[in-house]
Amino acid sequence: MSRSFLTLSIVHLLLLHAPTAHAACPATAADLATAVNASESAFSAMNIQTFGQARGEAIEMVDCLEEQLPPANVASLHRMQAFASFVAQDDSNTLARFRSALALQPGYRLPSSIAPEGSPLQILYQQAHQAEPSASLPVRPPNGTSLYVDGQLATAAPTERPFLLQVFASDGSVSWTGYLQPGDSLPESAVAATPPEPIPPQLESEPPIIAPTQAQPESQFPVGRTVAVGTSIATTAALGVLALRSYNSWQNILDECTTKEGGCSTGTLDNMEAERLQAVGLSIGAGVTGALSLGLGVSLAF
Repeated sequence: MSRSFLTLSIVHLLLLHAPTAHAACPATAADLATAVNASESAFSAMNIQTFGQARGEAIEMVDCLEEQLPPANVASLHRMQAFASFVAQDDSNTLARFRSALALQPGYRLPSSIAPEGSPLQILYQQAHQAEPSASLPVRPPNGTSLYVDGQLATAAPTERPFLLQVFASDGSVSWTGYLQPGDSLPESAVAATPPEPIPPQLESEPPIIAPTQAQPESQFPVGRTVAVGTSIATTAALGVLALRSYNSWQNILDECTTKEGGCSTGTLDNMEAERLQAVGLSIGAGVTGALSLGLGVSLAF
């Protein structure tokens, strides 16, 4: 049987046996496995009509699964899809679906009854075996929801090959199952809503930085003692001036008595003696207050 004939036949059969409004719902993993095994047997026998019927039933059951599909069953599903792509001469899709099956069962060999050594189907299968693993993208499900990709709990999904996605609700029930091709959008139930971008807080104007007022250092010299020193110095100066004036008066009287013929009278001599005594007394007072000022100044310094 030629591949072109197979292509026309399978397209016709797939149209005749297209899924119809979940007639097989609900479906179990065992129900799906039975349909997939029947399609593989029909493909091996080149029974196009039976293959199309069994495949149509299997695709319909995928959407109606009520339990988790084990990875081995998912691998069989991928191979069934690869056989359908092969007879439709879609080598690219055949290769991609074989890659999905090999990602789950890398050691699986196609029976020689299906793909004899050197046949186009066997060559595509070997190419899929040598291909690099598919890239993937992280998937963030909604809170309380878990995702299974190809029968395994996952947080990422492949981007270069088909995969079976199952969404489980928080109570463990299956809320969605689908066979997705590269580029297909994930259902809303499988993707958490993207949180809005946080609004940055309004920047408040910072209050001006006011340098703390530094306490002025206390004067090294107490005010009272400083005043006392100043007063002593002023008194010393005043006494010195008065002593100098008394001395000058005494000196003038002395000069007058010395140059005056007959000398000075008794009253003048008494005045001269009084001026001398006053000058001496003031000088002694100035000396005493000067010494006191010096003592206070030294004590303030230390």
